Amino acid sequence: FFKFSEIQATENNLLSLGFIYTICLLLISLGFYGLVILLNPLKINYLENKNPKAENLKLIEKIYYSLNGKDIETKDNVVKFTFKKSFWSYKQRINLLSEDNLIIFYVKNIDSNPKGGFLDFGARARLQKKILNMLEQASR
Repeated sequence: FFKFSEIQATENNLLSLGFIYTICLLLISLGFYGLVILLNPLKINYLENKNPKAENLKLIEKIYYSLNGKDIETKDNVVKFTFKKSFWSYKQRINLLSEDNLIIFYVKNIDSNPKGGFLDFGARARLQKKILNMLEQASR
C-alpha cells in the first residue's frame, strides 16, 4: 500500500509544521509579553519606616555600597546611582528619595531604548524587589 519514501516524507512534513508552529507561538507570546509590559511601564516602590530623613539617607548609602553602585549623585534628599549586575546585563539607574518615615525608589534601564525597553526579562523588577528587601532588613 504505502511505500517507505511516502511515509518518510509525511514525517518530515509533520516535523517542519511542528517547528513552524512552535516558532509562531514563541513570537506571539513575546508580543503579548511586550504589550503587558508596555501597559505597565512605571513601578515605583516605597518603604515606610520610623526613621528620620538623615537615617534614611544612611540606609540608602548602605544600599549603594552593598550593590557596588557607580556614579552616585546626591542632591538634598534625592540619591541617584547606576548599577550593573554583570557584563551582559543592562546598566540600571536607581533613583531614591528620602523623607521622614519614607523611602521611595525607582529603577530604570538606561542602556536600552529611550522608552525603557521590555526585553530585560524581569531584571528591573527583580532588582526593585531586592532593594526593597535590603531596605526592610536594614531598617529593622
